[in-house]
Amino acid sequence: VAARVTVSCSSANCQVTSQSMVDAPTPGGEEQFPLGALSFTATCDPDSIVEFVVTFPTSVGVNTVYKYDGSLLYEFVPDADGTGFGGITDNGDGSSSMSVFVMDNGRGDLDSTSGVVLDPLVLAIVGGSA
Repeated sequence: VAARVTVSCSSANCQVTSQSMVDAPTPGGEEQFPLGALSFTATCDPDSIVEFVVTFPTSVGVNTVYKYDGSLLYEFVPDADGTGFGGITDNGDGSSSMSVFVMDNGRGDLDSTSGVVLDPLVLAIVGGSA
């Protein structure tokens, strides 16, 4: 199943510079990773929050997102600084959209260059079946 990926930013001076599929970790416990791992890079104003919006078929059943840095996998829950998993919206056309918020050089950004956000993530099903 392929995901259609769109990205928007909270800053007017933000744009996606790359997006790709990357090797996903092996699910453990009750997690399933039906779409594998996705990686996005965006340029933005330093210290801005970037909103990554991933659109995928609703039938996939994704209900949360994990951050993945190549070795560490963790659920990316919302945080007081405005970063984290922003929820899922049913678009009413057979697709759903998930928002993930990452701050430049903050929690979840794997690139320490000011003005560049690197966001590898894994769309997951937890506590249910696809």
